[in-house]
Amino acid sequence: MAFLARTLRTSAYPRLRAEVRAIGEEGSAASRRLRGAGQIPGAVYGVGADGARNRTLIAICEKTLWRELRDKANAVENTLYELEVGDRIELVLPRQIQIRAATDKIMSLNFLRFAPGVRVEIPLRFVDVSTNPTLKRGGYLHRMAHRLACVVNTDKIPPFLDVYCAGGGPGHVFRASDARLPPGLRQAQMTHDTPLAVIKTK
Repeated sequence: MAFLARTLRTSAYPRLRAEVRAIGEEGSAASRRLRGAGQIPGAVYGVGADGARNRTLIAICEKTLWRELRDKANAVENTLYELEVGDRIELVLPRQIQIRAATDKIMSLNFLRFAPGVRVEIPLRFVDVSTNPTLKRGGYLHRMAHRLACVVNTDKIPPFLDVYCAGGGPGHVFRASDARLPPGLRQAQMTHDTPLAVIKTK
């Protein structure tokens, strides 16, 4: 847990600020009022630094959230943030982002308190595709997965996991074991070498 204290001292991560909501401010009517005022309802949950498991209702600026979604895109849910709530700063991961497709409006966003052993789904990036002989001759990479579930025991969470595709001919399957995991990460499903992509020909 030493890295948690280090992080809070050095502000090594992007910081978000949230306001605490009262228990009575739950519900659809209260959420509509918040969104009308440019605030997004949410909650912080999970085990805190004191070992207690508690849930804190929050409201956070919609413009700030959209900036982070634009900057981080698919990697936002495996980005660690320092969340300032009242007089406390907690290390958190965004969770359960709800966006209304028709209006492109954020409806709610929760945060999970970070602790070693948390499960994170990290986006996959397939690299060196242009150097694969089969793919250069007209084959194509059929993706079967876009993220890989990992157990994290470090505060250095990568935005992507790279899967190198330079080798392999027609029908070759790239699996979870082909993803490059940095120290402190391991696959969540250790007994299944999940297929991630396969080389197909036309």
